[in-house]
Amino acid sequence: MEQLANRYRLIELVGKGGMAKVYKAEDQLLGRFVAVKILRDRYASDKAFLGRFLQEARSAASLSHSNIVNVFDVGDENGRYYIVMEYVEGANLKEVIQKEGPLPASRVVNVAGQICAGLQAAHSRNIIHRDVKPQNVLVTAEGQVKIADFGIARALGETSFSQTDQVLGSIHYLSPEQAQGKPASPASDIYALGVSCYEMLTGRLPFEGETEVGIAHLHIQEPPRPPRQLNPAIPPTLESIVLKALAKDPAERYPSAKEMGQAFQDYAELGQQATGIIGAVKAEAPPAIASATTVTPVATAAPDEITGRKRGGTFLLLVLALLALLSVLGLCALGAAIAQTYGDKFAFGLSSPNITLPLPSATSSRLLVKVPGVEGKDAAEAQRAIESAGLAYREGPPEFSNSIQAGLVIRQSIQPETSVVPGLEVVVVLSKRPSAVEVISVVGLKFAEAQSKLVSQGFSVVRQDQVTGTSAPETVFDQNPKGGAKLSPGATITLIVSKASPRIVVPNVVGKSEAEAKKAIVDAGLRNFPWTNYQGHADLPDRLLQMVDVGEVISTDPPAGREVDAGVEVKIAVRKD
Repeated sequence: MEQLANRYRLIELVGKGGMAKVYKAEDQLLGRFVAVKILRDRYASDKAFLGRFLQEARSAASLSHSNIVNVFDVGDENGRYYIVMEYVEGANLKEVIQKEGPLPASRVVNVAGQICAGLQAAHSRNIIHRDVKPQNVLVTAEGQVKIADFGIARALGETSFSQTDQVLGSIHYLSPEQAQGKPASPASDIYALGVSCYEMLTGRLPFEGETEVGIAHLHIQEPPRPPRQLNPAIPPTLESIVLKALAKDPAERYPSAKEMGQAFQDYAELGQQATGIIGAVKAEAPPAIASATTVTPVATAAPDEITGRKRGGTFLLLVLALLALLSVLGLCALGAAIAQTYGDKFAFGLSSPNITLPLPSATSSRLLVKVPGVEGKDAAEAQRAIESAGLAYREGPPEFSNSIQAGLVIRQSIQPETSVVPGLEVVVVLSKRPSAVEVISVVGLKFAEAQSKLVSQGFSVVRQDQVTGTSAPETVFDQNPKGGAKLSPGATITLIVSKASPRIVVPNVVGKSEAEAKKAIVDAGLRNFPWTNYQGHADLPDRLLQMVDVGEVISTDPPAGREVDAGVEVKIAVRKD
């Protein structure tokens, strides 16, 4: 395979664009995979561009953050200019959107929050990306997000070459000030992130057109169509965050990527607080409320936005109002019971029940009933117990279970012995017998992909790493049970994953006797080549032979100090006269 700088072994082409080709490569010095971006010839021949490009690449190399693709090295070899970067196993965000979009709100918040963290790290060092777009955001199988190509847009922006191939991919994410030819700022990156969020949430871009000029005009003058018109499931608060980032005036956007990231975090935390509010009422005695008219529906919008259940938010508000009324009437015990009952109901994730609660009276606390425990009972027995207690019985969607016999109750929506008002609905989940599923063969796939496929079949996955010497690292080379076996969902499949053999430094045996050298090589975990290369005056210059005595090692191949895989054969040359 081709090598660069006698260090980077190019393995395969993994991407290409108008500016460069990207290869997966092995850093043979450090024994790790890297990505090598090699400039196309037309850019490599422009000296002015090269100066800017190398300056920006070195600036990007100063960044070190978990949400930024690390730049390890910059150089050239025989006129081929390249950047060596962290190799990220996964897809770019554009591919994710095209395959899965529109993305759920929770995932958009997670991805955008990580991008904000990476941008803030760069902006704090006065480095602006200038070309934030999904194509420049990499997403690993574990969901980690990394921003690539910092600073390259600046070098491209001043090159004398036609930039059509670059603009086509970037004009849709270009800030109004950049479209007007004004300098980019951190606010420009925030605008581009806003466009990317819009695309994640809707699967579409806010501005489309037939020409770059037409699209640029839309960025400058036209407001974007509200994303909720394209996808009504988008929470209103999340829409407002995106639209703020898309403000035409940079001063009206978030003042920093950190503050935009904080907006996403506050949004997520609001959802957690809102869904936990009933639990807070349940854990404590109901607060004394002077008047029902003083009740404020705190955070009623958040459950709607986070869970997407509009009825859930209304139901929460009704429960809070009922608690206020009960407190006014002095029925704290009944209020606490209802809070507990509906707290469990809300946490169970079900829509509000179709029941009518009687208006409390002075003796209402005596009407409470206890919920019977029905877990482990069959459906008929559970229904009898619940209805005998004066409650309503309903079955939720059944679930697979390897531990509970089919037809028996796995869990119930309200905990046993809870005091509740009569007529309340108790939802039970019954076990159903797992059907046998044919296991697919994942041998030859990368572990992340193999795990994803098996999990989607309903199986659990256990990983075992093993050095093979024949399979690429992170590749599944065996599985147990094999593909084709029929198992119940929930069964465990063990994947044997190839890991890189340990790297060993070739010992320095120059000047040692042949026997000593061979022992040192074996002791290091390497192997001796079957034949020794004996060399003398007819083979080498005297100045080299004079460095050692007859019978001593002159050199090794690989040379001393080189990192190699365990078990590699080492050749030695020994002076013979």
